[in-house]
Amino acid sequence: MPRPRNADFDERILAAASALLAESGYDGLSMTEVARRAGVGKPALYRRFADKGELVLSLVIAASVPPPETDTGSAADDLALALRLLAESLADVPRAALGAQIGLAIAEPEASRRVVERAIGPANQQMQRIWERGVARGELRSDLDAEVALTAVSAGVIHPVLVLHWDPRGAWIDQVIDQFLRGVLAR
Repeated sequence: MPRPRNADFDERILAAASALLAESGYDGLSMTEVARRAGVGKPALYRRFADKGELVLSLVIAASVPPPETDTGSAADDLALALRLLAESLADVPRAALGAQIGLAIAEPEASRRVVERAIGPANQQMQRIWERGVARGELRSDLDAEVALTAVSAGVIHPVLVLHWDPRGAWIDQVIDQFLRGVLAR
């Protein structure tokens, strides 16, 4: 019978990886040193993350999500904050790591499942909570599928930053957010 997952392990691993990435860059990041600094065994680390690319992808996505307690009182403001955080979290990410992970997720269903489960899933859950609050308050259209709407706008942020190399703090992000909100806000 497998041991239950320890959420504290994940937090310690991500904190150690973040510190090491800042100190040594992607090329200097080692899974051995992450495990040592996090105070976890290498097997526990590798059960959670297949390699350092997957670990860095999880870091980037974790940095892109507002904390669960973030509630400005406005769905539009919460969504705008989340989209800005997403764009900015991609700014300094090692492109080689993300490119390799995205390519692997496209090519291998198991890699895709891991990326969705470990990295994208928690971010989507937080965005879903923001959406549900907005619908409950009557701010967002209840006839829209949240997953479709949020996937579309996320792609509208991720593609310009990662593929087109647009400045994530540029004026274009305000236009993307404005166009998205015009489509989802209740009339």
